Amino acid sequence: MSLAWHRLSGLISPKAVDVKEFVDLYIRYWIIPLWLLAGFADWMCHRRTHIERNAGARESVLHLAQMFEVGIPLLVALVFRINVTVMAIMVLGLILHEITALWDVSYARQRRELTAFEEHVHSFLELLPITAVTLVIGANFDQLRALPPEPAGDRFSLTLSTTSPGYLAGALSAAVLLAGIPYCEELVRCLRYRARQAPCRQPDRQ
Repeated sequence: MSLAWHRLSGLISPKAVDVKEFVDLYIRYWIIPLWLLAGFADWMCHRRTHIERNAGARESVLHLAQMFEVGIPLLVALVFRINVTVMAIMVLGLILHEITALWDVSYARQRRELTAFEEHVHSFLELLPITAVTLVIGANFDQLRALPPEPAGDRFSLTLSTTSPGYLAGALSAAVLLAGIPYCEELVRCLRYRARQAPCRQPDRQ
């Protein structure tokens, strides 16, 4: 963290700003942590409204889908250098996420209470991925502008980035603790509740 702060201090000095490095730090130390915290807050909202008793496993699956639709492109952007291929993966993930988010809210609204706080959390979960993708594209627009006349070079091949293993380990651990475990628990809870309710729904054959 001290190294990141040193780099950030250098970026905000009167000298010229390295836009790509600033965007990299902004996403890693602001957008990703905030997205994970918002996701955990959303899980708490689902638990408070007893999602297993109303919207159930179907909505829970949509939550997991959204986690992967944002998480996988972000992981790709951290592991590999930003190029046209990485940006395309991020845009595809964003489109899928927005479609799934609309499906999720439309489905949930008819089956359980959506509080004002949960709706506010949703605004973070929707806007943070959009912010990340647009910042990455803006900072690397030179690669898109060079298409297609110039030779492809490294604009399509995936090469490892300089992201430190320590940051990757920390980010993945936080993702597992704040998103992976809670949302898997939510799905299991919904499936168990549905299984317990199944005998009650069977018609009396006597």
